[in-house]
Amino acid sequence: MTDLQDGQGATPKRLPDRFMAWGRGLVDKLSSTTADGVEADEDDYIRRVARELGVHPILTPEDLKYQGVQPLGDRHRDLQKWINRVGGGNLCIRIRPADSTGVQGCWIITDKPASPEVETVQNLLRAKGWEVEVHPAKRSMVASAMDRDLALSPTEVEETFRNLLRESLRRNASDIHFEVRGDQSQTRLRINGEMQVYSLANGRPLPVAVIYQIGNYLFNRLAKRGARQFVTNQPLNAAAQTNIDDVTVALRFATAPDIRGYDIFVRVWKPDSDSLTLEELGYSLDQQRYLREAIAKPYGVIVFSGPTGSGKSTSLTALLDSQTDNDRVRRKIISLEEPVERELEHVTHVSVNAIVEEGGWKALLGGLNRWDSNINVLGEIKDAETASAIQDLATAGKLSLTTLHASNVLSIPTRMEDLGVEHKLLVDPNFLLLLVNQRLVPELCPDCKIGLGKRLDDLLAEKRSEEGPDIARATKLHAMRRFSDLSRRFGGDWQVRGPGCETCDGTGIISRVLVGEMVWMDDDARTFIRKRDWGGWRHHLEGSGWRDIHHHALEHVRAGRLDPVDVERLVAPLDEPEAGA
Repeated sequence: MTDLQDGQGATPKRLPDRFMAWGRGLVDKLSSTTADGVEADEDDYIRRVARELGVHPILTPEDLKYQGVQPLGDRHRDLQKWINRVGGGNLCIRIRPADSTGVQGCWIITDKPASPEVETVQNLLRAKGWEVEVHPAKRSMVASAMDRDLALSPTEVEETFRNLLRESLRRNASDIHFEVRGDQSQTRLRINGEMQVYSLANGRPLPVAVIYQIGNYLFNRLAKRGARQFVTNQPLNAAAQTNIDDVTVALRFATAPDIRGYDIFVRVWKPDSDSLTLEELGYSLDQQRYLREAIAKPYGVIVFSGPTGSGKSTSLTALLDSQTDNDRVRRKIISLEEPVERELEHVTHVSVNAIVEEGGWKALLGGLNRWDSNINVLGEIKDAETASAIQDLATAGKLSLTTLHASNVLSIPTRMEDLGVEHKLLVDPNFLLLLVNQRLVPELCPDCKIGLGKRLDDLLAEKRSEEGPDIARATKLHAMRRFSDLSRRFGGDWQVRGPGCETCDGTGIISRVLVGEMVWMDDDARTFIRKRDWGGWRHHLEGSGWRDIHHHALEHVRAGRLDPVDVERLVAPLDEPEAGA
């Protein structure tokens, strides 16, 4: 019969008298030393007592998760009330469950391990047949241990993350950001390209300790590819899939160490959802025609460019999905991605990391040449290796699609050359086929958007501050007056973001609209690239009636779909000469 079965707990080690005296002396010292000195003395005292007792000290939030101990649950509510009354806020109980009903062990977490209160609680718990350990702790950690939200069981951690993921899907969030700075934390969702703070039902943020537990859950339990051990002092990357309410959800995790803490980033998407069409994305009719003509070509490179979050991969997927049933049957498409964000039935998706880590890009490209494809997709040109890869793919005489970070469509050749693509290839008639640059701009909520004229009147009617110049109001007023002038110049129904309503979940926006520009590569374009005459290239295009990204954005502003403030923040000033040409 074990100690637990016969009701006899293990005999605890008694704290020596010298430590009781030293501990009492420290209490007096804490009130007269500096903050830094207190921290050092307290940590030293806790470590020395823990070594004497042969237990784990509680110095950080991570120590509260050691050996999977958990707070007392609802089953022990009366016991918790008694402990709170006896302990006077100087101790907390954590248990290590044996099964759904039993208790394998028990910790008393306290900053006063030699106190009579600890001895009283220890005797009661031993009488219940529990194995008891006294764990010395920093004062701040005792307070943390008493907060139910700061220590969750593995099941509760998973459920907390799943609830957050469920809310992210409801609000169409593309990313979840966990941000830890010392003992402070914040969780934010990226919705329609903008960050919004997420709070628990009680209005509080997710605690630091819970975010750390979520990090452990994501990397140590949920991840299927990439890093499988969560640490906060180095960048990590991993990926996984899960199921929320019968919906498959793909996740990509990443971490970034901060000098004050760390961030955890989670990209969220539904791989089984239908792709948006080119029209639904927001491409104009002429742009859709260019894209469909390009995807029908037998060779060349189609490049989608823009900053992070501009929908490049989404557009590439929509283009692949726009093919006719006949084209899907007669053409083989292989996509090299990491991670695979959206799966198409007629595309072979290859996750590149494992292959590249094993044999390098040479092995991957060698295999691709034997896979007998018609169209190759390279997820992104981001370094010399991927620049070399797109050269090899394109010179093999096959159609290739890729993405690139570039500020505008005419900077794509320069950007590719900077990454390692040879200049002679950039002017080769068989290489570049179509260049695309784009942004995603928030679309105004139709139920609460406000006419530009009314917004200007409201600003003018606002009572001026009696405390001095209101810089923020003056800035807004100047912008609205300038937009009012532009609306008279270009015409249309100019609208701005409203206060938010039930339709838009209080944000004033409902989705995002793509605005973009394209250049079809011809002999004239290659001549300008050969001479590196970027200004001459733009002048030539504008003289030919080319409509750049400013024109496309202005069309949506005139239609009342986009706020001119958002357009200028994400694209460019609307009163630049080319915008109204």
